[in-house]
Amino acid sequence: MLSAATAMVITMVAVKKKQPGPEIFRYDLGAVRMWREDLAELVNVLNDSLDKPLDLESGGYTLDRVEDLADVQEKTVPYFAAWLHADGEAGAYSRRVHRVYLILERNKCTLEMRDPDNGMRWAASEAIRIAKRCRRRFAWLIRHAPFIFLGLATLSTMVFAVIIAALGLQGKVSLTATLAVPTPFAFAAAISALARPHRIPWAVLCTRTRPEAPNFWNRKRDDIWITVVSNVISLILGAWLGYYLSSRS
Repeated sequence: MLSAATAMVITMVAVKKKQPGPEIFRYDLGAVRMWREDLAELVNVLNDSLDKPLDLESGGYTLDRVEDLADVQEKTVPYFAAWLHADGEAGAYSRRVHRVYLILERNKCTLEMRDPDNGMRWAASEAIRIAKRCRRRFAWLIRHAPFIFLGLATLSTMVFAVIIAALGLQGKVSLTATLAVPTPFAFAAAISALARPHRIPWAVLCTRTRPEAPNFWNRKRDDIWITVVSNVISLILGAWLGYYLSSRS
C-alpha cells in the first residue's frame, strides 16, 4: 500500500494544470510589389511598436537600415527579412524563437508575432494596409491559372449537360459537340501549365524608389514615338507609291 504522502504527491501531479503556450499570430500579406520607400515604411511601423529595432537582411546583405538597399547594384532582391529575437538579443537570423518575423520572398509574404501587445497589433494592421497598397492584383490568378482553367472546363461541361437535360436533347447531341465545350479551357490549362506560372515570384522587391525608377511611358517614350512616326511615314509613302503606280498603268 502507498503511504498517505505518496498518494498526495501523485494526486497533485495528476491535477497539475498545463501552462498555456505562447500566442502566435501569423498574417498573410499576399503578393506585393514594394519599392524601397515601402519597405522603409513597413519596417518603421514595426519598429515603432517594439523596444528594440529589427534586424534586417535582404538578398544576402545585412542591413543597418532599409536605405542601405540604395547601395545594392541589382534593381531587385530575391527576399527581404526582418526579425527580433524573443530574448531581445540582436544578431543574425537563426532558428531561435522570434518575437517578430517578417519575410517577403518568392513563395510567401508573411508577418509573424509572438504574444503581441496592443502596439504590435496596431503595427500588424498598418503592415497589412501597406501590403494592400502594394498588392499585385493578378499574381494569384496567374500562379493558379492551370487550376482555374481546369475548373472552368469542368464547370462548362456540367452546365452544358444541365442545358441538354433541360431541353430534352439527351442522345441527340454528338460527342464532338459535347467535347467542344470544355476543350478550349482544357487547352488553355495545358498552355498555362507549360508556362510554369508557379515560378512567378510572390514578392517583387525593388531597391530603388518610385521617383528613381521611371514608368513604362517615360522609359519607352522616345522608342514609341520613333516607331509611330516611322510607321506613319511608311504608310504614307506606301499609299502614294501604290496610287502612283496604279495611275501610270
